[in-house]
Amino acid sequence: MNITFEVNSADIRYVENKLKGMEEKAPGAFKNAINRTATKVRKKITSGAKETYAVQDNKTITEKVKTQRASPARLTAYVRARGGPLEIPKFRYEVSEEGVRAEILRGRGLGEPIGPRGRRAFANPAKTEHIMQRTGKTRKPLQAVRTISVPEMAKRVYKGECGSQGSLEPLIQKTLHDEIAAEVARLTR
Repeated sequence: MNITFEVNSADIRYVENKLKGMEEKAPGAFKNAINRTATKVRKKITSGAKETYAVQDNKTITEKVKTQRASPARLTAYVRARGGPLEIPKFRYEVSEEGVRAEILRGRGLGEPIGPRGRRAFANPAKTEHIMQRTGKTRKPLQAVRTISVPEMAKRVYKGECGSQGSLEPLIQKTLHDEIAAEVARLTR
């Protein structure tokens, strides 16, 4: 998932008017404002995902959400979330004789992951870091139980479906506008 945002024409005119005689500094001002906005957006996405999902190690989310920074020649920054579906051991879970119970969403408590054909999940005795489910009628084949991916978490936080801040799109535009104004003020002092 990529999140992109752009500078509107009103902000461009504002910078041109304020930096009369210093036009060569405009690309640097835009670059700094865009990069600070992208960093803030990444922090909002990771904090929203950590707040909503019961991931045990927060590095699981922060390592997969990255920022590609802007340069004066390329005034575009990206917030990228990568990775496949996470396995149950990345979340809070318990193993008992009845099976496995996991908490994916914070505050929802432990629930049983039920797979196809109503099969319960169990801890693989050979490899304890995998939670498995039977996928066929017989003993085998087995499949590792997977849940939501970090890009899907980021998309849901961005759209405002989870996390406490609502949709991030208006917040991004406001933050970018404020960062541009702050950068211009710094340059005109």
